[in-house]
Amino acid sequence: MRQTVVGIVLLVLSFGCKSHSEQSAPVEKPQQGVETGVQKGGVSRPVETSKEAQTFDRVPSVCPLGKKVTSGDLKEVGGALFVAYEAALKGATPESLNKFLSVFAPDVDQKHIERYVFPRVVEHVKKYVAGDNDPSFVLCRMEKLTEDRVKVFVRSNDPKKSDPPAVLVQVDGKWLLEAMTP
Repeated sequence: MRQTVVGIVLLVLSFGCKSHSEQSAPVEKPQQGVETGVQKGGVSRPVETSKEAQTFDRVPSVCPLGKKVTSGDLKEVGGALFVAYEAALKGATPESLNKFLSVFAPDVDQKHIERYVFPRVVEHVKKYVAGDNDPSFVLCRMEKLTEDRVKVFVRSNDPKKSDPPAVLVQVDGKWLLEAMTP
């Protein structure tokens, strides 16, 4: 009889503990190739991933505007980008840097552009333009931020790179760059 009572008590405890442990299972640290996923009840469980799942593809290009920019007319929104790309295609020379800086708004930190933005645009410019000697490009989207400020996205020809944004401001009737993602 005593064995039966002990068996019943152990059986009740095991059901009670099992139910409790499922609700508050310890969170395991993910190992390489394993992601932590949240499942029903908020319990984290390891989820196996393949190497392909670990590499991130770019955000697919969305290009409803599809406007080709073929000139450096600063009265047009894309003109400053055309001039910047034209300068970057000539490489990292003092002349091309000066031309590049000339299409940025006067209040932009020129040293920042010179140190960080210009070298990266020189490195990546061929991913955005039509050719080695053709700085024309495609504006995919344009978001009006204010009357005199817009954000545009340039089509990337590289399947591993997203469409980079740029912010332009209108100063004295000219659209100049305020910010640019290389």
